[in-house]
Amino acid sequence: MEVKRNYYYLLTALWEWISISTDNLFKRVKDTVLKYNMLKRGDKVLIAVSGGQDSVALLHFLLQLRNNFNLSLHIFHLDHMLRGDASKKDAQFVEALAKKESLPSTILSFDVPSYVTEKNLSVEDGAREVRYMLFKKVADEIGVDKIALGHTADDQTETFLMRLLRGSGLKGLSAIPPVRDIFVRPLIEISRKEIEEYCKAQGIKFRVDASNFDLTYLRNKVRYDLIPYLEKYNPNLRETTLQTIEVISDDEQFLDETASREFNRLSLIENGLIRFSLKDLKSLPLAIRRRVLRIGLKVLKGDLEAVEFKHIKDILLDAEKMPKFRRDIPGHLSIIREYNELVLVRRGLLERKKYVEVILDEPGKIEVPELNIKLEMNVIEKKEDLFIREDISKKESRLAERGGVLVECLDADKARFPINIRSRLPGDKFYPLGLKGEKKLQDYFVDAKLPERLRDYVPIVVSGGEIVWVVGHRIDDRFKVTKKTQRILKIRARFKK
Repeated sequence: MEVKRNYYYLLTALWEWISISTDNLFKRVKDTVLKYNMLKRGDKVLIAVSGGQDSVALLHFLLQLRNNFNLSLHIFHLDHMLRGDASKKDAQFVEALAKKESLPSTILSFDVPSYVTEKNLSVEDGAREVRYMLFKKVADEIGVDKIALGHTADDQTETFLMRLLRGSGLKGLSAIPPVRDIFVRPLIEISRKEIEEYCKAQGIKFRVDASNFDLTYLRNKVRYDLIPYLEKYNPNLRETTLQTIEVISDDEQFLDETASREFNRLSLIENGLIRFSLKDLKSLPLAIRRRVLRIGLKVLKGDLEAVEFKHIKDILLDAEKMPKFRRDIPGHLSIIREYNELVLVRRGLLERKKYVEVILDEPGKIEVPELNIKLEMNVIEKKEDLFIREDISKKESRLAERGGVLVECLDADKARFPINIRSRLPGDKFYPLGLKGEKKLQDYFVDAKLPERLRDYVPIVVSGGEIVWVVGHRIDDRFKVTKKTQRILKIRARFKK
């Protein structure tokens, strides 16, 4: 009888310990959610459930949190079609789980093997790319506020070591963020062992994915080979790594915020390009300089996929040394040096533009969309109240600006119709007003420090085969208005916004 009584007390104590332990784990998950502000009252949450231990535990915890946050839950499962019948059984398990909990679900299949072959990706990278693509697609379709993923503290350690092996900056070594956009990871501070014990104690059933033990995958090699080996040197490797990740994440956040401020201060953003003063960039610490450049590339490209550290490093070194510089970046971007500026530009803007030419046979209006300009030409009798003066100094332009419109006046008996408006041609020459003698248009643009990418967009006004006005720059000295001028050709030019 005494033995039975002792056995009963032992079982009771064990059950109380299990209850305290499981309650404590739920509290830690809840604390993580609150710490990172993962969920708000009334959120609709898409839960990624593979059927494995971590994702099923995630569903279990969110069901407990549902009343706390008044959550609306929706299960998502993706069959990657990588494991034949086993994958189908995983999908059936998750579908049954959703019905058991009376939750709506979306169960999809995607031919990942074909996808990775087509994209020339590893199975790991391809499967991840597909998952996130479908996460966002389903999230948009059903209108969710958050997508919950089952990453654990062990996933953090493994990701850190994988990126360290492959080579990574601080952002990569920050491993998996607890919150990124609408993605949240409530289990990110819980170990896989704790989740395993929790599932056993609660009698939670789950599917075992055999591919988790396949050592052809890098993550599994790190999990089963590298980490146990490193723990011989540091038994607290996991805790130490998580502390390191936390420090790196804090430093990364500070550097990112500093770089963002400097980017906003220094960058000049135009349609399809971003410009920086090389002098201003050089004044920044190298770590911030690199980040500013990365921000610019992301603004233009939309992401930093295929942009590597070597690209940033080589660009900054070469741009300072080389007066004429161009580097092409994955994603149809280029980085060029234009005099004392570094310019990030979509590559299409650097292509030589198709030659364009239109003719105006008589006074009137004309538009040249390819050159982004509208012109109006009128012939008028010379009057004293015109804003044209003959005693213009050599450095003074005869270009007047009236309310955003460029206005130029020429001798109408010299600049005769028909008048052509065209883009530049090789060998173009003219006599710039205020300068001595004839000058090649190319040399004029170089002296004016006009970036090469803009030269094809400069409208050239031509009469009788001679340039009479390089719009926005100078008229030809031979066509200027003088005391002998009887009639004036007044040209109004407006660049379209």
